Amino acid sequence: MKKYSAILSVLFLILSVKYSLAQSDDCVSAVQITPTFTDCNFQAATSANATQSMPGCSGNADDDVWFSFVANSTSMTITVDPSYGYDAVIELFSGVCGSLTSIQCRDINGQNGDEVLTNTSMVVGNTYYVRVYHYGAGSGTGTFNICVTGLAPPNNNTPCNAYALPTVTPNCNFQTYTNLGSAGSSVATPSGCGGSSPYQGGYAGGDVWFSVVVPSSGTLDIHTLSIDFTDGAMALYSGPCTSPTLVQCDDDDGPGTMPYIYATGLTPGDVMYIRVWEYGNNNNGQFGICVSTPDNDNCANAQQICDLNGYGGVTSSAYTIDQPCNMCGIGNPSSPNPGCVFGTGYTGTSPVQIDNNSWLSFTADSTAAELFVQVNVCANGNGMQMQIFEGNGCCNFVPVSNFLETTTSQSIIATGLTPGNTYYIVVDGFAGDVCSYTISATSGVDVVQAVPASANICLGDTTTLQAQVNGSGSYTYTWTSQPNDPSLTNPSSPVVNVAPTTNTLYTVTITGKCGTPSVANAYVTVNPYPTVTASALDTVLCMGESTTLLGSASGGLFSYNYYWTGAPLLDILPPFPLPVAVFSPSAPGNYTIVVEAVDTIGCNGKDSVDIVVNPSPIANISVNNNPICDKDTVVLDATDPSVTSYQWNTGATTPIISETPSATTTYTVVVANSYNCTDTASQSITVNP
Repeated sequence: MKKYSAILSVLFLILSVKYSLAQSDDCVSAVQITPTFTDCNFQAATSANATQSMPGCSGNADDDVWFSFVANSTSMTITVDPSYGYDAVIELFSGVCGSLTSIQCRDINGQNGDEVLTNTSMVVGNTYYVRVYHYGAGSGTGTFNICVTGLAPPNNNTPCNAYALPTVTPNCNFQTYTNLGSAGSSVATPSGCGGSSPYQGGYAGGDVWFSVVVPSSGTLDIHTLSIDFTDGAMALYSGPCTSPTLVQCDDDDGPGTMPYIYATGLTPGDVMYIRVWEYGNNNNGQFGICVSTPDNDNCANAQQICDLNGYGGVTSSAYTIDQPCNMCGIGNPSSPNPGCVFGTGYTGTSPVQIDNNSWLSFTADSTAAELFVQVNVCANGNGMQMQIFEGNGCCNFVPVSNFLETTTSQSIIATGLTPGNTYYIVVDGFAGDVCSYTISATSGVDVVQAVPASANICLGDTTTLQAQVNGSGSYTYTWTSQPNDPSLTNPSSPVVNVAPTTNTLYTVTITGKCGTPSVANAYVTVNPYPTVTASALDTVLCMGESTTLLGSASGGLFSYNYYWTGAPLLDILPPFPLPVAVFSPSAPGNYTIVVEAVDTIGCNGKDSVDIVVNPSPIANISVNNNPICDKDTVVLDATDPSVTSYQWNTGATTPIISETPSATTTYTVVVANSYNCTDTASQSITVNP
């Protein structure tokens, strides 16, 4: 019984060991992120196989993973860009591991939507901790990208030190900057800014500068957003940064008393400079800015969206009214038309009409689609309105969603869709209001994807990555990897075979599917092979004996199945899947017992233990007479040429003994061979009176 208790104890200890692939499963193993200024430097991460470290601030935190960063400004932004099917939650902590204080939790969007957490009370130089997890049970698709950015210092106080803004598209995602502490520039005070005399936008210094490249449309739609100061001004310049030329200036044409510039007729490819300052230079601080171009001003040029995660837009006054066919507001007082469809299902009292609509489109991958619309700010407080339609050649529009008129964030749901068909999203400012917004696709939208045949591979294995694009057309593909993977040898193919040696983020940029290049990511985790150890409680046996085999594994991806080989069938029980087995040899010989441990994704490791099984002697007692009479003598013979020693229960050590028992007696001999293997035989002698 003691032997089997020991076996069960060993088995319990082995099965209690857990190995997790999660790179940062708890606070003490948090992955350090080096913050950048303004622009995200995404790094790939995964919560696959992670376990819960503490209760969640929202949803189910059963797969939380941890990161840390040192604040480089008082305002820090954490952005999580999930893979398709991942619903990210972000929580920010101060303190040290074991004594953390939760500062902020962010869970605004659903599946696929970017989560962005900004905190403006950071202490520069302090370390903060971030945990990320999938809102639902399990780890969703398991992968996401994360970046941490700080507020860029106002070093852009001259045109030649201007911060470069992103490539101009219809997308308008505000970036946050500050002019607090700017030394200002020596460029001449602008004029013609509107507002009050002397029409200089209250310029008194404290200006900061940005550069932007004019897109092919030749138009720039420049919006600002009030954060710390509410009264700003802005000017647009051309020419070299050493001697810029004023093109346009504005004081109060944006939301509230913030500036707005819409410039047309510019030369595509030219670098323009944007100058922003606070009116009076006496209340400086943070503000938002974005530059877009209203290319999607009409249905024919609808901006096709392949990835609605974090798409930002503005119901800008740069957009004109576009009402093809039956696309018009159901309550348009100037042109009432019973065939109008924009506003179908609206139950409010305000007349629905189109004032400054823009167009988006998407391809459905399901019969229903849900979009989450986050309204950031509206200039006049009237809000925005939106509805989804099917149509044929920008005509014969039929609404497939509810009508959304809102100043707050909420969902819009389309039903009755045909997967593969294109649908239009009409976005308009209610009563011409200028609202900034972002859209996230919760479900039902066909996005370009980079799909690995296997997201978890063993070191040395190859996996296939495929850029999935639905529809027909001429597409180009460009694959890159982080870190650089030399096995990525055909980066312009839609399907690539890779054999990374470390966890790698692969990015494919696809052009030709949408109006702008679309980007998709795939994260491949490279798992080490398990390290396996085989042992036995006894490595030298005699025939008839058994020994306990012990296997243990570490590394790889827990849990493991163990497979025992090296002996005839049924000599090892059980042959799988446990790390403990019993070896009962059926024949003597030299055995190499092999244990193979296979983890959950098929990575395997092996080890072996050598066991010698010696032959055992066969004890046998022959007698010259049995039964015998009282006082007779009996001869007991245990002779065997393979036996080297004898031990009788009478004390004799010879192979043959003579005994004269007075009563019925049992004689026992223990024989041993040269391997010290033993056997026992007994013989009862009956004595008659």
